[in-house]
Amino acid sequence: MYKRMMVADDGSEPGAAALNEAIKLAKSDGGELHIVFVVYRPKTFGHPIVNLAAVEAALEAEGRTVLDRAAAQAQAAGVTVSTAMVATAREPVAETLLAEAANWQADLIVMGTHGRRGIGRAVLGSVAENLVRAANLPVLMVRVHH
Repeated sequence: MYKRMMVADDGSEPGAAALNEAIKLAKSDGGELHIVFVVYRPKTFGHPIVNLAAVEAALEAEGRTVLDRAAAQAQAAGVTVSTAMVATAREPVAETLLAEAANWQADLIVMGTHGRRGIGRAVLGSVAENLVRAANLPVLMVRVHH
């Protein structure tokens, strides 16, 4: 059904759940995965007392670890996989993910969510919600239940 599935993995529990579901789908449909980690560099990182280079290096190292682990998991399941680390400073993370999906020509985006509601969602915002609202291709949201 879906042949080119992009999964957003940030190393979190929802990211792991999304990866697991994407691997199952890719394996059953003979599809391939494109695993993406977004390095978000908010403008506040430009503050004079923040060592921007050290922060960026740490974020990129974390991203490489997440992507390497995710790719190994997909490969162990026999799924064809590619990875990408994309950075954003101005665009919302959801827009960055949608741009990567378009560039890679994904036909499905798989993303995890905590499924927060009310004040928790209002305070933290929701990359997942923004992505679903703006997407012009199917999005599979994998909710983590606690």
